Amino acid sequence: MIADKSKKKAYISMICLGVAFVLALIGTGSTLLAVVGGLVALFGLIPALFVAWDGVQLEKQSTLAVGIGLAMLSLLVGAGSLVLTIVRLIR
Repeated sequence: MIADKSKKKAYISMICLGVAFVLALIGTGSTLLAVVGGLVALFGLIPALFVAWDGVQLEKQSTLAVGIGLAMLSLLVGAGSLVLTIVRLIR
C-alpha cells in the first residue's frame, strides 16, 4: 500500500495528530493545552507533506493519498483547535 520509505514519516504524523487530539480533549478548559495541541497538529503537517512528496516522486497513488489525507487532517485539527481557542477567548 504505502511505500516503505514513507511509513516512518506517516507514523510520526499520525502520532502528532493523536497527541494533538488528546491535548485538545484534555484542554477544553485550558487555553494553553488547546494552543499546544493545535501547534502539535500543525507540526504533524510537515512529515505528512513529505509523505505526499514521496508519493509524487515514486508515482504511487496510495502513498500520495495517505500524505494528502494526513495533511488535511493536520490542518483541520490544528487550525480548528486554534480558531476555537481564539473564539473562546473573545467570548
